Amino acid sequence: VDHWGRRTLLLAGSFCQTLAMALLSLLLGKGWNTWLPETAIGPAAVVCFTAFVQSFSFGLGAVTWLYLSEIYPMEIRGPSLSACGVINWLSSFVVVFGTSFLTLTSAVHIFGLICFVGFAGTYTWVVETKGCAMDDSPLTPRSGRGSSPLLTPTSPRVDYKKMEEDSDEELTLESERGAGMK
Repeated sequence: VDHWGRRTLLLAGSFCQTLAMALLSLLLGKGWNTWLPETAIGPAAVVCFTAFVQSFSFGLGAVTWLYLSEIYPMEIRGPSLSACGVINWLSSFVVVFGTSFLTLTSAVHIFGLICFVGFAGTYTWVVETKGCAMDDSPLTPRSGRGSSPLLTPTSPRVDYKKMEEDSDEELTLESERGAGMK
């Protein structure tokens, strides 16, 4: 995760999920599968579903919780992650319960659309946290490094860099103050 970066993995995962659902949609479409023999459609569908699950595993499934633990300030991290957990479980319930009312084709279309919207949202709003200290997220306004369009008008695609105003003394004093408060 540290080598590739959180944002890159989230983008790659959601893009591959979108691609897997688009290919599956083509396989399930009437008249679109003339380029593939009838006996190969089943195995090709299994490959698409497997690609979807693997993409989720290396993207949204793994990186989401790491990213969430990095973007919240220490003071509210516990309650924030608890709220995120509840929202995740409720969303999973809606997906599992709601999917039972859909046909396979409509489920593939809806999941593909949601994955594409997730890709666009990640590209637009997710800031790379690779290299950031746990107590100094680029999204916290007090850090001075906020590059989220939600907090500042600069681009979210800027990698984390130490600011000139930050001296090593200030960082050492802040970490000593934090250690003294325990």
